[in-house]
Amino acid sequence: MGRPEKGLPPTRNRGLLELASWLRALRAAAGLKYADLADRTEETGRRFTATTLQRAADGSRIPTLRVVEAYAQACGATATEARKYWRAARAFHRPPPRTFPKPRLINDSVELRTALYAVYVKAGALPLREMDRRAQHGRLPRNTLSRMLSGGTMLKRAQLKAFLEVCEVPEREHPDWLEAWDRAWAGYFGLFNGPFARQLRKEAQQDYHARSSFRAHSRFLELDRARQTGRNWYRDAQRRAPRIYKPAIPVVRSQEIASVLDEWNP
Repeated sequence: MGRPEKGLPPTRNRGLLELASWLRALRAAAGLKYADLADRTEETGRRFTATTLQRAADGSRIPTLRVVEAYAQACGATATEARKYWRAARAFHRPPPRTFPKPRLINDSVELRTALYAVYVKAGALPLREMDRRAQHGRLPRNTLSRMLSGGTMLKRAQLKAFLEVCEVPEREHPDWLEAWDRAWAGYFGLFNGPFARQLRKEAQQDYHARSSFRAHSRFLELDRARQTGRNWYRDAQRRAPRIYKPAIPVVRSQEIASVLDEWNP
């Protein structure tokens, strides 16, 4: 077995101590050296070095989930049991929310995102890159997942299914989550179809017309000042001013203004 391992360092993370102790006990029961353990990890799909596996069991930091799973499977344990110890260690740094709605009580998008965040944390708060990989690349984009966890967007129905699968939510609970998704999206889109939405559109149109009238009036005042100053400035102002609004000036009034300008500028 080689040299005995060093003792576990002191830490307040009880889950990390349990994880490191469990990994060491697995290797001791299997009677493997770290070099032999590294060779066995190749059977799990990716070979990890003996140094990486030794660091995973030293108790100084939380290893990645892939390393823990490969370590456990190489020693004859299951990946499910490895994930249980790994999540307990991760819960120390990111504990799950104390209160969050159950799927059957969710009615809007805010409650849905809060509940999904709780599921994400209870699953160990996997790195987004790892979640994307476990969802078979493309089903759960990292950008979308990041914005959902921060409250910026909602997942689509297929993305929600992939999220539940990656977080290992029991399949019997999936219908409740999908029904909650239907209610949340119905309320989200209902905002744009009801009487409140019509009132919002009406106010937006009024605001648009008010801003348009203000810009038109400002341009009219600029042209009027140019007329009072002289014909040349009036022509320059016409070329410089944005063509947003063209004031309707009667032809007779325009002729009167032109005659007055001719008298001022012989």
